[in-house]
Amino acid sequence: MTNETAGIGEMNFFKDRAIYVSFMIAFFSQAIMFSTVLYLPYFVQGVIGSSATTSGAVITPMMLGLLLSSNITGRLVSRVGKAKILLAAAFLIMGVGALLLSTMGVKTSYASAILFMVILGFGVGMSMPITNVNAQNAAPREQIGSVTSTVMFFRNIGSTIGSAVYGVIMTNSLSDGFSGLMMPQLPQEIQEMLKNTQVITNPQTVATIRSQVSELYLSYFDDAYMQAKTVLANSIHDVFLFCVVIAAIGFICALFLREAPTTRSLKMSKGETVKTVAIMDELPNR
Repeated sequence: MTNETAGIGEMNFFKDRAIYVSFMIAFFSQAIMFSTVLYLPYFVQGVIGSSATTSGAVITPMMLGLLLSSNITGRLVSRVGKAKILLAAAFLIMGVGALLLSTMGVKTSYASAILFMVILGFGVGMSMPITNVNAQNAAPREQIGSVTSTVMFFRNIGSTIGSAVYGVIMTNSLSDGFSGLMMPQLPQEIQEMLKNTQVITNPQTVATIRSQVSELYLSYFDDAYMQAKTVLANSIHDVFLFCVVIAAIGFICALFLREAPTTRSLKMSKGETVKTVAIMDELPNR
């Protein structure tokens, strides 16, 4: 295939609702997933107070849930189709997971954070095989590789743009929160330290600073530290709340998805060779 033909074929992807909506869904689902990858370990270390090792491993259950739901959904959509319904359910689950994550605060337990994360990961995993399969089924046979790589491209830009937007939300929320902290009883140097996220997310550093504070002011220090953790938790809350909005947009996009013709395997009686047949003979009108 010449470069000119390839270029025309790739532009044609954006004329097919089965394909370009799959691209949009890949973008939104990956953006949602990266909010958890980036900020849940931050929350676990900075707010709950876990070690860096524990916070780094916290996303493992989400990945396991993602793999499980991806496998189940991939098999399901290949057998029965229903891509639109499954995608709507996926974004609904993502929205619930993000909403639960947005409720986390300084009193949230480690187990609760993991549970909320697994729920979100399960929804993300449901969307992954559907976007690939639906786009591949809608594309001409000779462009399957191209459409698959384009789905991956939209996943990548979803994570990139999502990370940038989350960073802006986080920075603005932290700035507003720290500007309102009242710690007049503590030295200015300690006040500045407690407004530094690199300090408050490191329990060992906080313990070292606390050991240098006079016993008369320890209660003020503890109160200021709790205020700083609350600011951090509220900032992460804003990020996950924004993800609820993204999930709602993804849900609406899923409703506009055109399901491409799928194939399913029908087993012959007496264990004969599996025969693949087309569910639909031709694409419906776009």
